[in-house]
Amino acid sequence: MPLIPYPNVPNVAGVPQLQRNPNRAAAAGAVSTSSATATSSSVQSKVAGSWQIVDSLGATMITPDSVLQLEYRGESRISSAPMEQGAFASYNKIASPYDLRLVITCGGNGVMSRDEFLSTLNALANSTALCTVVTPDAIFADCNLASFDYRRQANNGATLIIADCFFQEIRQTASAGYTNTKQVSGADPIKRGSVSPVTPSSTDASKLSIKGVM
Repeated sequence: MPLIPYPNVPNVAGVPQLQRNPNRAAAAGAVSTSSATATSSSVQSKVAGSWQIVDSLGATMITPDSVLQLEYRGESRISSAPMEQGAFASYNKIASPYDLRLVITCGGNGVMSRDEFLSTLNALANSTALCTVVTPDAIFADCNLASFDYRRQANNGATLIIADCFFQEIRQTASAGYTNTKQVSGADPIKRGSVSPVTPSSTDASKLSIKGVM
């Protein structure tokens, strides 16, 4: 069943803090960690404090009825080099792309219908577009849905879809541009316009053949 929004309870003595207050995360600010960062401030303001899967512009793609499980796995590899007498020296540490497992449900009575839920998951699995997984504690940006599977169990009702989604971080690579190089040949080629090749005349062809060009 969908989450029921709680009212905004004042912060006074004797009143407990409700963890599902929609204004709690907005007041505390968006969470940013080294392994999970938001694509932009607009994405954080739109989906702060909720469970959603959004695109790079912050548009909501999937809003599950509930979340059953979240697993995050980050790994860093240490580079080592051999030295004398069988010793090794570690000189660098590189973080690998993270893996994310999210188990979500859709019964068709919440924000999304079952058909829309499954079709969106299929589109994400077959697409190379990047998405952002938003949780109340962190925002996992620049990831892609690598695979997913879903099931329906009798003890949960035949209409409840339980989807197991596996996300993987996609690292963006930058291209280097060289403008002020020491040698002219080292600069990036610049397009000056369209080129229209023509067949040289007999006089020009004879001159080029003498110089060894043709």
